[in-house]
Parts: sequence; C-alpha cells; structure tokens
Amino acid sequence: MVTIVGVDPSLSSCGLVTWRAGRFYVDTISTPPDMPAPERHHRIVSRVLRMAEGPTLYVVESMIKPSDEAMRGLSTLELAQLRGVLNYGIHVKGHRRVEVHPSTLKVYATGNGKASKESVVAAARGRLGTLLFARNDDEADAAFLCTLALHHYGRPQWRPPRSHLRALAVPDWPPFTLENS
Repeated sequence: MVTIVGVDPSLSSCGLVTWRAGRFYVDTISTPPDMPAPERHHRIVSRVLRMAEGPTLYVVESMIKPSDEAMRGLSTLELAQLRGVLNYGIHVKGHRRVEVHPSTLKVYATGNGKASKESVVAAARGRLGTLLFARNDDEADAAFLCTLALHHYGRPQWRPPRSHLRALAVPDWPPFTLENS
C-alpha cells in the first residue's frame, strides 16, 4: 500500500496529514513547552514515522532561513534539530522525502505565496473540506502538502485555478509512483 504523509514540523504543534488507500487521516502532534528537546523530538518523529505503510513519500514544509535576531532564540535551534532528526529517521527507514517551501505551499493553497495562515486554513476548509477537516493552520499546511504531492503524481484531489498550478513545478520531486493504491 502506498502512503503520502504531509508534515508541517513544529515543536509545539506538528501538523500531520496521511493519505493511504484513498483516505485522509489528519492529526496534530502536540508537546508541552517544558518537555526536554530530546523527548519532544522522539515523541514527534516516532509518531510521524508510524504513518508509513508500504512505499511512503514524506512531503515536509521546509524551514525558512531565520533572521539573525530569530537565530538567537533557542526554539529556532530546537526546530532545526527536530528537522534533522526527522530527516534522518525518514532516510534510515528508506522512505522518500521532498521539501516544499512555505511560499510554494501557499501558492498551491491560495494562489498567493504570501498568504496568511488564516487564508490557508480557509482554503483548506473550503477546497478540501469534503475530504478532510483541518482544525488549525498546522493541519491545513500538512493537508496542502499531501494534496500537492497527490496532484503532482497524478491524483489531484481538487481543481485548483491555473494560477495555483505553478506550485507543482517548484519542488524537486523524487521518483515515486501511486500505482496499486
């Protein structure tokens, strides 16, 4: 069985949308802010990796380069560490991974690469609402990451306007097939 997993990595509220056998599974992985970083990383990455069943493609929202001011914060370093652990886990398990820039995700969702979180949530509820329900912006991002991959590999879940389709050409998509799913 083929699986696609959209992941919006976050230390406090990681959005996760899994597509398998034509169905979507939506979740948010929450961790308390006072939990030590290694425990947070383990909890998040373990749950993300459990979504894999058969050949799996992980579509992960990439991290934007933070400003010098933001780099002074511990959370930026911890998020980068989480991403490293996640990428390593995906690699060790032998799954494929593609990173999608936040602006590409927003173009696919709304047509505007600078759209607000609220606009992406509204787009998810309006355009994907019959397929899944995004409770928050993390799940909305993960939903569009997952459906972007499905669209690229030949299984569009909605009909985006032509202006949104330019997002399909941006990520460097790995070889992957949805056959037999």
